[in-house]
Amino acid sequence: TPSFTVADSMELLVGGTDNIVITDIVSDSNPVFTYVSDNDAVSVVNGLVSGVSEGSAVVTVTLAETENYTSLSKDIAVSVSKKVVVISADDVTMTYHDNATLTATFTYNDESVEVPVAITVNGDARENMTSTGGQIILFDLDTWAAGTYTVNLTVNNAEFRGNKSVKVTVVKATPYFTVDGVSVLVGDTATISPVPVIGD
Repeated sequence: TPSFTVADSMELLVGGTDNIVITDIVSDSNPVFTYVSDNDAVSVVNGLVSGVSEGSAVVTVTLAETENYTSLSKDIAVSVSKKVVVISADDVTMTYHDNATLTATFTYNDESVEVPVAITVNGDARENMTSTGGQIILFDLDTWAAGTYTVNLTVNNAEFRGNKSVKVTVVKATPYFTVDGVSVLVGDTATISPVPVIGD
């Protein structure tokens, strides 16, 4: 009776590879093995398993029939996961009309990655951005009205995934204005016209 031993399961990241290790082989000398994956998410060539995309597959390893032994097949359950991007961004507290920005960085294994980023503000979608040079910067916070906002940054492409929520607090500004001096004669009237310096 032929026999051999392989792992029952294997876990890979998208783009990652691993070799199928076969031990305890009972067969004629120079045994021949073939490998078949049942899902395109996983490829296997000469025992080298590659994670093509997120998903799972069963890789069947078959020991070929020989003069003295029958064939034998065993299955390996392979799962492929996306790489998790680390998104770093600090909460922002600013005064209305201040020149503040929100900066987020995107890394994997401590290396900057360029990925598409979906952005929502209080649940409303904004135009997607790309983390050029491993970061994105939101410049337009000076136009946001006073209030509290939840900014959600999501990465979910074929290779990477990640999520980060950032709180932006816009505090009401202290208004001020100027007025020019007015001279009037007794019995006359004049209009004081304040000139706003900050505010709409």
